[in-house]
Amino acid sequence: MEELKHLFSPIEASKYLDISPKTLANARSTGTGIDLNFLKVGGSIKYRKSDLDKYLDKHTYSHTGEAQGDNQWNTILIIDLSYLVIVTTGY
Repeated sequence: MEELKHLFSPIEASKYLDISPKTLANARSTGTGIDLNFLKVGGSIKYRKSDLDKYLDKHTYSHTGEAQGDNQWNTILIIDLSYLVIVTTGY
């Protein structure tokens, strides 16, 4: 029963992370944006406090230059003898 005290509703989780509940809903439905595990308990969505804390730890930086690596795009150059292809990928 102690574990249930550490389960947050989407509203509680969004307040804890200081983000919009809609951001969490979009991440759950599309699988993009915030990478955060959630539980379905009955018909309810729940977040473990430990998962929220891991997310915050993963997004803690000592200076702003570190954070830029999160959203960088890489360009990969693939050269073929018959044509040139440029592929852009994101993390």
